[in-house]
Amino acid sequence: MYAVRHATDIAAAITVDHRSGRSSVGAPVSGYRRVSRAAPRPNYAARRLAAVGVLFVGLLLAVQAFGAAAAVFGSRPVLAAGDDAGRVAVVATLDTHVARNGDSLWSIADAYRGDVSRSSFIDTLVELNGGTAVQVGQAVLLPRS
Repeated sequence: MYAVRHATDIAAAITVDHRSGRSSVGAPVSGYRRVSRAAPRPNYAARRLAAVGVLFVGLLLAVQAFGAAAAVFGSRPVLAAGDDAGRVAVVATLDTHVARNGDSLWSIADAYRGDVSRSSFIDTLVELNGGTAVQVGQAVLLPRS
């Protein structure tokens, strides 16, 4: 609040010096005014970036743990026949077929299986060759029945 000293000073302006806290009547004491600074605001962009970084690292660790668990427990190709009955016995000496353009395990099985069922022959081909992929020029191992 501003105090008025005399009744004649009512029309005069009262100026408060914000640096010293003194007040005066008439012209301003100082041309400078102290400006109070607001409390610093939290940096939400940095917080979000840190949260995304933590989530990314957590996701990488989870994928790595899943891969390690899969390597420990291993996996085996699923058999087309569904059971082990009627599977082809593998002999120590194996024949090979050089894959040509358009070859698949089905076409190779049809060419070499004889009296053995297609599904059991394909299951044996998958086990011998480590998967279902066949590339041109690949030596596909064939079981002898």
